[in-house]
Amino acid sequence: MKLVSWNCRGAGNPSKVKAIGDMLKMENPYLLMIQETKLEEKQILTYGDKKWKKEEGIVVSARGASGGLATLWSENTFDVLNSFAKQHWIFTELTHKKFGLNFSLFNIYTPNQYKEKRECWGTIVDFLDVYTPPHIILAGELNIILKANEKKEVSLEMIYSGAK
Repeated sequence: MKLVSWNCRGAGNPSKVKAIGDMLKMENPYLLMIQETKLEEKQILTYGDKKWKKEEGIVVSARGASGGLATLWSENTFDVLNSFAKQHWIFTELTHKKFGLNFSLFNIYTPNQYKEKRECWGTIVDFLDVYTPPHIILAGELNIILKANEKKEVSLEMIYSGAK
């Protein structure tokens, strides 16, 4: 089973379309997770029909010029048990048809802004408080630390906002 996760930083320009097509030909993954598509859902699905020939997927539209996610899988290889999508992540629980293995994917695009990061991770924590999936694979653009001084900025913001 082969999984590819890629922050493409915009799937709309011709060079990215070619790069994704080339990667799909070379790697032939059964699961594909793309972050920061910078496209609307309809554009991603149209794009997926041309480049991803394995039929199934879940998409989240970009918000303005940032974000956008796609989780795509081979319908012949996997059954979908559950799926949920938020602005910054897609959760998919799958069963491998041949081996009967159940596992879960989180495809995440964490925003750069601290407030949005907290919101993104908070929604994941809230989701996991209610739903405890088996065998989680976490992939995507996590944007944990962008630069060395961000640790200091985050700490000061947390202190001033009263966050713990």
